[in-house]
Amino acid sequence: MKITSAQNANFKVWKELKSAKHIRESGLFFLMGEKLVKEFLSWSKHHPARKNFTIQAEVLPEGQEILAAQETNNYELPPGLFKEIDFIGTGFNLLLLKFSPFEKANFTLAPLGREVISPLGDPGNMGALIRSALAFGVKKIFLTKESCHPFHPRALKASAGASLLMPFAQTEKSFIEIPTGSQDLFLDQAGQPLEKFSWPKQARLWVGEEGPGISAVSQKFPSQIVSVKTENVESLNATVAASLAIYEWSKS
Repeated sequence: MKITSAQNANFKVWKELKSAKHIRESGLFFLMGEKLVKEFLSWSKHHPARKNFTIQAEVLPEGQEILAAQETNNYELPPGLFKEIDFIGTGFNLLLLKFSPFEKANFTLAPLGREVISPLGDPGNMGALIRSALAFGVKKIFLTKESCHPFHPRALKASAGASLLMPFAQTEKSFIEIPTGSQDLFLDQAGQPLEKFSWPKQARLWVGEEGPGISAVSQKFPSQIVSVKTENVESLNATVAASLAIYEWSKS
């Protein structure tokens, strides 16, 4: 099917998927990038992550070959219109995916292995954190009210597709409203060096935003704070620090 007008109802919806708000409200997002699109289409229907997604449409530049002809509707757009929804400039076919609702966070349950709580609002930082978390064996990431959506185009790109594989739990609570307890660890400057820390097998690591960090929630648990000690700079980017901490934790 060809779409030639910016007034097309589908096109109007697709343009809104540049924002985390509309992704969250619609349950839809675009998978972008040749490598990610082809990898996703190569998954069998029995792939553990595939059950979480349904292909709604394939949207392609005029003249491009259809990739998922047997699975979905396809829409062909002229270059100008396609560029408006190709948010990160891939120039390649886009898959419109519907995702299953995330698990509702239940902080009364004990963590199952390594888990992370993150309010990161920047898509690039969130994607990079997800990529590191998946690489080093994190079992689940908890998203707070402040968190960027993991299927935001820039977050997906930064995660190199890890967002599609990582289990998430969602809470409507803000970072500082989440109950804390003995199962929680806190990544902050005032803690024990991560290489000397006695890492538990099962816990939730809190990763704070830049600036205020997590001091407001970690003060009651000084023995559960872990830090990345630095020289010549005051601190590291939150995602870099978290990646180092998760890697060290994975060795325990």
